[in-house]
Amino acid sequence: NKKSNINFTVGTSIVNQDYNTNIFQIRNDGSQNDLTDPALGNDVNYKFRDLFGAVHYKFITGKFTITPGVTAHSFHIEDTQLGNTNELDFQEILPDFNVRFTLRSSENINFDYRRTVSFTDVENYALGTVFNNYNSLFSGNNQLIGATTDNYSLNYFNFNMFNYTNIRAQLSYSRTTDQVQSDIDIQDINQESDLINSPFANERANGSGSFSREFGKIRASVNAGLSWSTFNNIINGDAQESENVLHNYGISARSNYQEGVNFEVGYDVAFNNSDNGGRTNNSTRQTITLNADWQINKAWFFDVDYDLNLFSTSNDVENNYDFLEAALFYNKPDSKWEYKVAATNLLNTEALNNNSFGQIATSTQFYTVQPRYVYLQVRYDL
Repeated sequence: NKKSNINFTVGTSIVNQDYNTNIFQIRNDGSQNDLTDPALGNDVNYKFRDLFGAVHYKFITGKFTITPGVTAHSFHIEDTQLGNTNELDFQEILPDFNVRFTLRSSENINFDYRRTVSFTDVENYALGTVFNNYNSLFSGNNQLIGATTDNYSLNYFNFNMFNYTNIRAQLSYSRTTDQVQSDIDIQDINQESDLINSPFANERANGSGSFSREFGKIRASVNAGLSWSTFNNIINGDAQESENVLHNYGISARSNYQEGVNFEVGYDVAFNNSDNGGRTNNSTRQTITLNADWQINKAWFFDVDYDLNLFSTSNDVENNYDFLEAALFYNKPDSKWEYKVAATNLLNTEALNNNSFGQIATSTQFYTVQPRYVYLQVRYDL
């Protein structure tokens, strides 16, 4: 009816995967030595089936739209390898709940909760050894169960079409139990790993917000974000907790003139603080963006983009780099042909960097980038 409805869902998800690997050695004389130990290869057939049924009741009361629901799952996993067939069966009842509070047509608050179960693929159920890297061996585990995650999110949205004010904010939190993760044994630079369902809970929380508004022909915006995560590793039989905190802030302005030159200027700064089992690493990245475009006439268009990045870490790693790109377009009105002359990396920057937070290490990586080049592009629209 106009105030409520009830919804039933039934279905199934069926997956069938095959996985084959082998390890061999190329000798100095070029001959090949095939290693025949069954534990050094895989020939796996993997089957996954999910039968589910759900019921949701949605009703409206005042400015609230409320939707509680529940889903029942019956999971079946079967793998055939090394001459044996292994079967696992699970049943799960997964609730979910959504509340939407509509203040007016352009402003609302939305809360959502749902519990999910996720499973992995055939390569993680394969028991045979695989080379992940030249110094890293990996084997799966065919006793893995699904990882259960509780997800909470709260979102706010507000749009004012008279002055084009746009406000967004969101908060989210998730907690995962029985997560599929590696149990790692490290010896010098070499490591062996297999998979387990973690006995620890891993958590993640995020919050972000943005505000933008037009002032005449200028659109200004500010944004901020904060994320926190904790992950429990098992290395050489010992559990260690890793924690990562990232917070970032930005401000920008963009013009919107119908004729002449438009510009965009922005500044972003991000702080990344990580603690990986007592080993800390802090990094800061600042990005300054300057862009301009010019509709010269109805046929010619010019665009130029510049980015300056300032990167530093608490371990005395510093790297500053910038990129300048430009393009000139020619497209006559009503013509299907477009011509473009563009130049990339005009300042001939040689490398950039990336800071990453991993399960067993926090790393700063440097990448060599493509040098300056100029190209011509011709496009025809059919």
